[in-house]
Amino acid sequence: YSKGHNFSVSTGNKEIENAKFNIFPNPSSGLVTIQDTHLTGKHFDVFVYDAAGRLLIQNKTIYQLNLSEFGNGTYFITIKPENSNPIHSRIVITQ
Repeated sequence: YSKGHNFSVSTGNKEIENAKFNIFPNPSSGLVTIQDTHLTGKHFDVFVYDAAGRLLIQNKTIYQLNLSEFGNGTYFITIKPENSNPIHSRIVITQ
């Protein structure tokens, strides 16, 4: 069991020097929280893919995802902060 993941991305942009997000819980029963630990108030895009690479969710600056409708499995979350590199995470859904 892991409470979440903390991701750091270093860019040349001083305003977004360290993009950090926590994604938890993992594993999850379906409701997943994205905690923006550094870019509060900044926009970011969220993409969720299934294990086959199909795009399931695309949204902007969302802090909670409900993945329960997609069933048990492994899903991949990409967070793309504005003016920064994408951050990738894997989450397991067990219902």
